Amino acid sequence: MIARDRVSKLTANLILLGIGVLFVLPLLGGVGYEVPVSLSAALLSQLAGLAIVALWAMIGTAIAALIVSMVIPMRVGAQEEADGLDASQHGQQGWDFR
Repeated sequence: MIARDRVSKLTANLILLGIGVLFVLPLLGGVGYEVPVSLSAALLSQLAGLAIVALWAMIGTAIAALIVSMVIPMRVGAQEEADGLDASQHGQQGWDFR
């Protein structure tokens, strides 16, 4: 369900981006682009910016996760998982199935 929401949001954003870029064209009443810039150049610069930001976010997240994993363990042991994370992590019983 979450993946479907993300895909639909991405699709909507891409559609709005495409429509928004078209409104700049003088044919549709926009102000147009400056002389050396074209529609394809504008879209390519947008895609380049998107790729750079995505890489920056991935690298930053990986570095942050590495630093956190050096300070505290990122995973619990097999026995703690079998006992239940509620009981092993903060001493509470989430569900009582007895």
